[in-house]
Amino acid sequence: MSSTPKLSASIIIIKPIQKGSKSFHILFVKRAKKSRFMPSAHVFPGGICENLDAQTEKWEKLLGPCPKDLTFRLTAIRELFEEAKILLSIPAVPVSSLSKWRNLVSENVENFYELFKEFRAIPDIRRLIPWSRWITPVSEKWRYDTHFFLAPLASTMDVDAQIDGNETTQVDWFTPDEALESFKEGKIILPPPTLVTLLELSQFKSIEELIGLDDRDMSPLFPELISDGDKMVGLLPGDGEYPGSVGPSSARHRFTYSN
Repeated sequence: MSSTPKLSASIIIIKPIQKGSKSFHILFVKRAKKSRFMPSAHVFPGGICENLDAQTEKWEKLLGPCPKDLTFRLTAIRELFEEAKILLSIPAVPVSSLSKWRNLVSENVENFYELFKEFRAIPDIRRLIPWSRWITPVSEKWRYDTHFFLAPLASTMDVDAQIDGNETTQVDWFTPDEALESFKEGKIILPPPTLVTLLELSQFKSIEELIGLDDRDMSPLFPELISDGDKMVGLLPGDGEYPGSVGPSSARHRFTYSN
């Protein structure tokens, strides 16, 4: 019997390689070997939505009127802070206070709200650009309904990503092409949504091009898994073999993994 997907969010942090550069790096965290879902994989920071994230009225007292996807934006910002010690806030919270508050949030998620009250700040929810939405196939034991957000950082923004030593064991900054090459060489593991996202991002040559994308289709991508010999194929909408497809049978929009 298929499980109900848990609501979750993930954040794609992009930053110019250097001041004045058009090329950009993307932040990855490596999941711990003990993780029940995608162990040892390189992923964008993210996780499950908590009750605090869904308390819209509470957050609107700080933020004012908010986007409909506020819960997912808050989850993405909170998980980024927990997993990589990067806090997107206005104004910036002193760097010297981040470690203490990350520990407090890890102990009790309610402290995430208290953090902003303490420093008279707000989470920078409007920095986030909706990118995509993925729902785990029904055949999988652990299922998630994940909203992915793009978050461009200025070259002047000082960030020092640090692992939490629990959920994350390594931090890396790659260009899309570097990450894809490392994946091809077997140096890193990439979950399907991360892989497909990188293939999309590799088509853009600058952060400016990405910032202009404010009307992305957020219809859920719901992969259909089929077996092809010793490989597992994930069919996506637009593939000729995807259930209910009305396009040509030869059309291909899929990812393939070897067992």
